[in-house]
Amino acid sequence: MSTSKHPKGLYLIFATSTAERFSYYGMRAIFILFLTQALLFDKEHAASIYGSYTGLVYLTPLIGGYIADKYWGIRRSVFWGAIMMALGQFLMFFSASMLDAVQLSHWLMYGGLTFLILGNGCFKPTVSSLVGQLYEPGDRRLDSAYTIFYMGVNVGSFLAPLVCGYFGETGNPNDFKWGFLIAAIVTVFTVILFETQKNKYLIGPDGKQLGIIPDAKKEQPQATKTAAQSTTHNSKKKRNYLLPFSSTGVSATTGSASASSPPVSSFLSASCWKVRLRRLNATASLSSISSLSS
Repeated sequence: MSTSKHPKGLYLIFATSTAERFSYYGMRAIFILFLTQALLFDKEHAASIYGSYTGLVYLTPLIGGYIADKYWGIRRSVFWGAIMMALGQFLMFFSASMLDAVQLSHWLMYGGLTFLILGNGCFKPTVSSLVGQLYEPGDRRLDSAYTIFYMGVNVGSFLAPLVCGYFGETGNPNDFKWGFLIAAIVTVFTVILFETQKNKYLIGPDGKQLGIIPDAKKEQPQATKTAAQSTTHNSKKKRNYLLPFSSTGVSATTGSASASSPPVSSFLSASCWKVRLRRLNATASLSSISSLSS
């Protein structure tokens, strides 16, 4: 039944998404400046890295969504996605803190990008699907629920460049690390918030916990049950089909049915009678042919 009040789980998802988008867009706002001003990459190389990073960020959710549906479930995917993004942000912080060790700084930056890409692939496609599971099918509140959810995304996206840019892009290349550190701390806050509140608020309209069992494993028991029912039904059909003939064989062996025995017609269906009549007609035809030939 629809009510005007939204479930509290929606606001948990709102806060989680706001923090995660803050982390992502905060890092991205200063990333290309970090490449050109701190790591001293030329503009073409920096733009190539930036474009590859943003492209893979939108590609990996295809893989992350498949893993969540098939193996992990939504909760585990959100948790590990946020953990990997936090590791990526901390690696970016260490990269910006070790500018004197050029090679190490470069490898830390590439490692940070790798974790950010993989973490975003696990997190991004799963957290939004929790919104729809909070409501029954056809609930009129669902449209406004997604509006609230995307408001959180936009709030995080708006605030992140302002905050991370203010502390990270000061004109001093050594200050980029503070922008990355803020993004890392916000990502850790995302993990803590989600893990401490998920069991309390992520509950479906049927009262069950959401996002624990992967969707593929939810459908498997029903499919197994249907296959078992089909096998049982087929075996019953075969048994019912053979029963009239076995009773006929018993009657033929004993010569005739006794008066106390149930009538043979109680065991025979209309289809079985047709089969018997066809056999009798065939036997009569063969007998007439043999008599004529003799």
